[in-house]
Amino acid sequence: DEEVCAGSPVSIEAMPTGGIPNTNFTYLWSNGGTGSTLVAAPTFNTSYTVTVTDDCGSTASATTNIQVAELPTANLNGGGVLCTSNPNGSVQLTVDLTGTPNWILTYAINGQPQTPVVVTSSPYVFNTNIPGIYTLAAVSSVIGDCAGPVNGVAIVDLVTLDVPTQTTPFTCTEFGTMTAMPNGGTA
Repeated sequence: DEEVCAGSPVSIEAMPTGGIPNTNFTYLWSNGGTGSTLVAAPTFNTSYTVTVTDDCGSTASATTNIQVAELPTANLNGGGVLCTSNPNGSVQLTVDLTGTPNWILTYAINGQPQTPVVVTSSPYVFNTNIPGIYTLAAVSSVIGDCAGPVNGVAIVDLVTLDVPTQTTPFTCTEFGTMTAMPNGGTA
């Protein structure tokens, strides 16, 4: 039995033992093939049976099962702000996955790939306290090691609030002023 990606070629070889030595065996596969080796590219779970016949007409059959993994997809969602005033804050990001679990997911922060993560269910939700631009770098299924397309961008901003001031000193005849000009922060 073997595990493959949908549409990936797989080679199955019949290796008969017994029968008349040094004879020419004939082969008949369940899909009509007649060689000792069958190459197939299944798109769904499939069983292949081969019947081998020797020169005396004796036959033997064997079946192999091919488990086909659906190509995975991954879509990144989320984003938000981290505030410098809250050092324990975090932003939640979500990755929606399709295909056959389990998946191996790699994401990047500012273009730098992170350590791959094994994900067992969808959606995959994680919290981060690292600002940057998050993208998905790769997704593959554990079964068959099938790679699939990734999509999505999440932005995690770090927000600071500065309040510079401008003062005009007061004199004996005039009141002074102080003007605060905040910038940054969130609305």
